[in-house]
Amino acid sequence: MKLGTGLSLVVVATAFLLAGCADPAATTHAVHLTHDGAETVEVSMKVGQHLSIVDDAFNASVGDGWTVVGTLDSAILRYDGEDVILDNPGADGGGGSHSFDYTAISAGSTTVTVEYSYRGDSQFESTVRVLVD
Repeated sequence: MKLGTGLSLVVVATAFLLAGCADPAATTHAVHLTHDGAETVEVSMKVGQHLSIVDDAFNASVGDGWTVVGTLDSAILRYDGEDVILDNPGADGGGGSHSFDYTAISAGSTTVTVEYSYRGDSQFESTVRVLVD
């Protein structure tokens, strides 16, 4: 089943300091994914800062899914894991958010590519270019 014409991916990059932290290394850069079509976004970071690639409209019960595809330079960006937060844990058909989390560990550049699929069919890929200084 192909997605309707109104669905595509918009990638928006934002950065924010964690509450109460003045340390620039505590900065988390968030790239928010929605379902509107392939995009490429660039994020500039410093060593020690964090990156979170987030789908705020995650709903596996309808067949939504994001997967990290390809390889990144693990000498520059460390993969810290995934996190799924359900809006209503235990409820059938509930949505939530799904994130892929990273930490910048050395200067350089690399990319993270994520693929959106719907009911097992690949729809598109989006790329996050990461520049660390």
